[in-house]
Amino acid sequence: RLPADPGALLRRCPLTAVDLGSLPPSGPARAEALAAVDAHLSVVDAHRPARTVLAVLGLADSGEDGPHLHVAALAGPGFDGGWLRSASTRRTPYVQLSDVAPTVLRVLGVRVPGGLAGAPMAGGAGGRPSTMDPTLAALTDADRAATGQRGSVLVFALGVCALWIVVLVLPRRRTPLLVALAAVPGCTFLANLAP
Repeated sequence: RLPADPGALLRRCPLTAVDLGSLPPSGPARAEALAAVDAHLSVVDAHRPARTVLAVLGLADSGEDGPHLHVAALAGPGFDGGWLRSASTRRTPYVQLSDVAPTVLRVLGVRVPGGLAGAPMAGGAGGRPSTMDPTLAALTDADRAATGQRGSVLVFALGVCALWIVVLVLPRRRTPLLVALAAVPGCTFLANLAP
């Protein structure tokens, strides 16, 4: 639990992690938990030292409807305005959990080791709406798209398997079809090079 004035603790530590708990998936309990998280976060933000970075990160799913995108919001030097971005995803406004450690090291002024997964996050990427409602709408749409894409992967894999069965059952002239089908995995990789 946070003390009423956590300023002394926050000034003493170069890095402070505060677990504000998990949110229930839906219903009135979620609204209450979200209000408590917001109240605690306001206390941390009000008492954090000047020129520090505040990171708010959703780390795990709590619902039964499968994985979703999570919040990642950073405020402070280097994170003023705009979307977050990371070289690990090459897609704005997406960052990964593995980007947290390199970001923390960079903020603390520590060299990021070469073998560490992820990449430091940066702020200021363009395209973010200037007000909250359109920002929330854009993030909700991104979550829907990610959820929809996840569902299409199974359909795609089953479709490729069905094509293999059809090609292998054909008695003759299957060499061009086999070559085309063998190119599918490489083509999906190339297609993912561009967002």
